[in-house]
Amino acid sequence: MFAVILLSGMMLGQATEPQAAASPHSVQGTWTQQTPGPELQEHLDQAVGDVVSDLNIMIRELARRKLSGVTKVCGEYVLSVEPTVVRLGCDGGPVHVLPRDGQPYQTTNPAGQPVQGTVEVTDEAVILSWQGGAGKRVNHFERSEAGLRLSVTVSSENMPRPLKWQVDYGRSPDPR
Repeated sequence: MFAVILLSGMMLGQATEPQAAASPHSVQGTWTQQTPGPELQEHLDQAVGDVVSDLNIMIRELARRKLSGVTKVCGEYVLSVEPTVVRLGCDGGPVHVLPRDGQPYQTTNPAGQPVQGTVEVTDEAVILSWQGGAGKRVNHFERSEAGLRLSVTVSSENMPRPLKWQVDYGRSPDPR
């Protein structure tokens, strides 16, 4: 009798055991910035300088200050790609739960202005876009030799050309 119950329990366990989960998306995980701070700041300053050099000399410094404000770089990203949402955390702050179906959602930018966001998930990348009255920002996360590359494009009808930069991240050890 004991053997029958044990065998039934093993069979029940096999029958109810979940199917193997699909492998996680390649950009999923915790990622730490690999570009040293001074080198990254120099890269960001150069990108801003390239854009403002095409502006009227009277507004260059104002534009430089505004654009320098949009070049915030997270030291650590936490990305989770799930069937219906993408979870994104930056530097230990609150994790944002974003719909991954490509439908627009409303949020606010760091200045508190309303913007509309979208998420696109491909086999190779996660692309987050935000559009508001001041312009558009696209964060493109994809795997690279370093681990993860974030390519950012900021554009506005008030800019002579888009502001672009890249930052490399390495996978952080699992805290478990």
